[in-house]
Amino acid sequence: HPFPGMSEYDGYDVRGIFIGDGSGGLAYNSDLDCPELGTDQIIVGSEGPGGTDGAPDGYTRWWNPSEFTSPGILGYTHGAFATPGYTGDATLNGYKYFADGLGMTNDVFEFLLANAGDSGVFTAGSTNRRNYYLRFPNTKGVTFNYAICANWEDELIHPSNAQEAIGCRASITPDVYYVDATSNGGKIKLDLSIWNWEPHSQPTAMYIESNVVSSMYTLDSTDMTPTGGGVNYSTYHVEVPADNVGGIEGNNFWVICEYDGLDYTNDMGVPNTANTDMLAAFFRYDLFTAATPYNLDPDCDLQIISPTMPYSGWAVDVEFDASGSTDPDVGDVLQFEWDFDDDGNFGDPYDSGTDDKPIKNFDSDYVGNVCVKVTDGNGGEDICCVDVDITAYATKNIDLRSGVDARDIAVVKNTGDLYILYSDGQVWKYTEANYYQTGSMLYYSSNVALFMDASANGDSIVSGPLSGGGSYCRSFYASGGAAANHTAFKGPDWSSEVWCPTGGYQINKHCSWYDCSYGSYPSIVWFWQPPTYGGAGGNFIYEGSGTGSINHNYLVGVEADTNSYVYCLEKAPEYRVERRWYWFTSQNGPYWGGFGDTSPNFNDPRDITRDTGNTIYVLDELSTTDPVIKKFNSTGTPLGTYGDTTSISSTPLRIEGSERLWGGAGDNLMFVLHGNAADGYFLSIFMPSELT
Repeated sequence: HPFPGMSEYDGYDVRGIFIGDGSGGLAYNSDLDCPELGTDQIIVGSEGPGGTDGAPDGYTRWWNPSEFTSPGILGYTHGAFATPGYTGDATLNGYKYFADGLGMTNDVFEFLLANAGDSGVFTAGSTNRRNYYLRFPNTKGVTFNYAICANWEDELIHPSNAQEAIGCRASITPDVYYVDATSNGGKIKLDLSIWNWEPHSQPTAMYIESNVVSSMYTLDSTDMTPTGGGVNYSTYHVEVPADNVGGIEGNNFWVICEYDGLDYTNDMGVPNTANTDMLAAFFRYDLFTAATPYNLDPDCDLQIISPTMPYSGWAVDVEFDASGSTDPDVGDVLQFEWDFDDDGNFGDPYDSGTDDKPIKNFDSDYVGNVCVKVTDGNGGEDICCVDVDITAYATKNIDLRSGVDARDIAVVKNTGDLYILYSDGQVWKYTEANYYQTGSMLYYSSNVALFMDASANGDSIVSGPLSGGGSYCRSFYASGGAAANHTAFKGPDWSSEVWCPTGGYQINKHCSWYDCSYGSYPSIVWFWQPPTYGGAGGNFIYEGSGTGSINHNYLVGVEADTNSYVYCLEKAPEYRVERRWYWFTSQNGPYWGGFGDTSPNFNDPRDITRDTGNTIYVLDELSTTDPVIKKFNSTGTPLGTYGDTTSISSTPLRIEGSERLWGGAGDNLMFVLHGNAADGYFLSIFMPSELT
């Protein structure tokens, strides 16, 4: 350094540039001529072109005599040790990096990591030495130029580092091979750490050029997302298919770092023909190429089988298919890992299916990628993704009102509206149009109401015992207005299927348990014909225990079918379903039940309902506290069980669904009310496919 003791002239990122001829070029920019081994003067390593000791630390376009033609501090000046009368024509030349403490053979990147606090300073008056290994072709002899590139801005501004990258560490995973013209390939697999001093930014674009790649590779947004790094550097992972391998020897690649908004002009206006070209940094590496194939990566293939995207509707099972993935290596067994939420982490669980054909349930909106990583067990992998666009509505464990107990549910057949009775006496309506996700209050009944039901047109009735004896029983219009003396159920309005025609009192019955007292008798109000107040349309329970009798203290649910049968569900100590004739007082068997967890027995039954085909469903809680829906035909033959702690997350309470055809299309939905004060209250909807 020519100014000993004058620290205001400390230099930074000093580079000693070796300049010769350039017989090679880069697709990146046709103005770039670079030296080629065997043809031009070139810096090599001590072990040849790929050796690290003495090899160039990078390549730069600065100060080449072909473009920076004005002598002086901002142009090329012929050095005292340069070959007299010789001017190299390369516009891209190799350099060695100089800084205090950097040894003659040290690795630049490791030095920068260990000495970042010194900012790559070349102290005024100090001397630095680096090894160069130079190769001169016989045809040209020892002819060369050189230049010194030093960063300095002002006597008061220190440090003043280069704006472009001055160091690159390329970690190469060997993968490229050449056997013959028909057997070659692999990928240039790189982890690139690019050193840019803060506050200067990392590259805005990066490129890979190589003689084993048919065209320049531009790093995409995924490649340009750092996988690691530090304050002054970022690490990028990139894999470039080697589609042009022509042999084992002489293969190499370039790493090009580009900086949008920066160029080769200067504030002092000294001209050069590089001028407004975008500033870039260049690094070249030898590429080892094997004579035998490496393990080849699998080829990932991913499709969505169903449903068609975009999808809008109920929570849905999406079926993915990666079974078309292949591996070119005979005998490799493929393994599949999934990322269903696009967070970059693989290994997400799926709900059913197989590793290569998983089924994942989406019960909320999701727009993004679903990706699978296919590996071959030998280090090879490939990742592919599909676009998923889902607007989904939950079918299980839908949150209801907080801070208040939910007691019963009813479905309005004509509209699909769902009514839920709460312990504060409010009845809320949840609509099919909103997929039952949120609701609003329809009317207030009474906080003593325990049970409710709705007619086909939306009229409803609520009931329950009074604390001082007797019962509460009240009806409401579909609008939520109170209906005195049950007048809401006149005419055809309270019919389970269509309406009860004159003289057809045995047809299309609807039966619900209200525990409304009439006189001194607890009663079932069974509307098998247009009712009038006072229970004229219902039948009383004449209590008893055992087969053929019903005790209202044990009764938890009643359901009528379209064949004039009524099913009465009793819990402890009876534990049974008893089928009765429409007159209700006459038994018409069969009955089934008994204590126990396994079907057809009940452990702690909560409610009973049916579907349009007169299949009976009983909501039960097992001794394990697990909920279950038990299914029977009209004579009590077990047909299966449904539900678990995933779909019914808390204490089972009530079930309803016999009257609803989703969208009028003939698909039964089954609604389960469950919860408790500690966990909250929820609605779970079972789809037709779950009930078959």
